[in-house]
Amino acid sequence: LAKQGKTPNAYLPNIDGTNLTESTYLSIIFGRFNRVPIMQGTTHNEFRLFVATLFEFQGVPVTAENYQSLISSLLSVDMSTASAIATYFYPASRFDSPALALSQIGTDSVFACPSRTFARYLSEYAPTFAYEFGDENAPQDVLPPASFPYGSYHGAEVQYLLDGFDAAPAFTSEQTQLASHMKSYWTQFAKTGDPNGGSSPVWTKYVHGAETSLQRLVAPTPEISGESHFVYDHSCVFWSGH
Repeated sequence: LAKQGKTPNAYLPNIDGTNLTESTYLSIIFGRFNRVPIMQGTTHNEFRLFVATLFEFQGVPVTAENYQSLISSLLSVDMSTASAIATYFYPASRFDSPALALSQIGTDSVFACPSRTFARYLSEYAPTFAYEFGDENAPQDVLPPASFPYGSYHGAEVQYLLDGFDAAPAFTSEQTQLASHMKSYWTQFAKTGDPNGGSSPVWTKYVHGAETSLQRLVAPTPEISGESHFVYDHSCVFWSGH
């Protein structure tokens, strides 16, 4: 496999001309990949975990005073752009705290809207099943408490699918039901390329613009959600232009 090249914020594939000849972005938008069924998605509050670990736990809590400068740093934009984002699109007063405001910016710009964009391209070439994990009370037994709720944080869905090395998560009965549905979906998908086939609610294929495009993984029972709701919830017209 290609060596991973480190960037300040992420690990990205190394385009070496042999194992990888172009970026994964270009491969996806032009359909130059193995066209097998795909399951992909995000969690509803992806970036809360990163605001906790990259800022708060490093002694840099998000405040009203540093909110705009942290937007500038997070998005690599100048202060005038950060000010416009903070003033017109993500005013801190709209959220319970500046930390949650910054978390929403990170969730929408880094995870949610790019995920939707990729689902749109992937679905043109292969059956695509898109989800958003949305259990706002997902257990968080690894990190210490933050000044804000973790919600459905980055990676929160994994514990619903795989047994950990330590004690099982402290699930409620409703979360246990959700975990059962999710295990059924993932198992069926691994067997057949389609998450359907068990007794869980139907999961429809992603179709761009359809109101049955996303499966919301919420306790106790997953439900179909429309794409327009996702776009509104994550301000994707602003971030993606569509």
